Amino acid sequence: MSRNANEVASVKKVSAPSTNMARLDLLSLRLVVACAQTGSLRHASPLCHMSVMCASRRLRILEERLGVVLFYRRKGGLVPTDAGHIVATTSQELLVKLDQMVADAVSAPRPSGNIHENCGRAGHRQVTLSSRLDSVQHA
Repeated sequence: MSRNANEVASVKKVSAPSTNMARLDLLSLRLVVACAQTGSLRHASPLCHMSVMCASRRLRILEERLGVVLFYRRKGGLVPTDAGHIVATTSQELLVKLDQMVADAVSAPRPSGNIHENCGRAGHRQVTLSSRLDSVQHA
């Protein structure tokens, strides 16, 4: 048996995913990226504004949700598994796209004009769209 096969055989088995993908959170994906980049939970956790204990727990929960082991835990730090490389690379791409989405949304032109609000039995009233958007943003 090769060294790589021994490593795979010695890794703790994780059960199949028991939750849907909607239960994945962005902070855990950011943590995977940081762990892959730094090779250390101790160095990655401050980058995600969490303690090492919290980061370790989040990583374990994410592995349980995905049903795969993402990192080999070694004395020298974390080494991504094949699944870990896939999740880290895809997460990095996803996070870049999300950051770009937020930047684009913030810089998008604001709509203007009039809208009609339904006020129930009191009838309709006309308000300017920009004043309505301001009230929604301050709520």
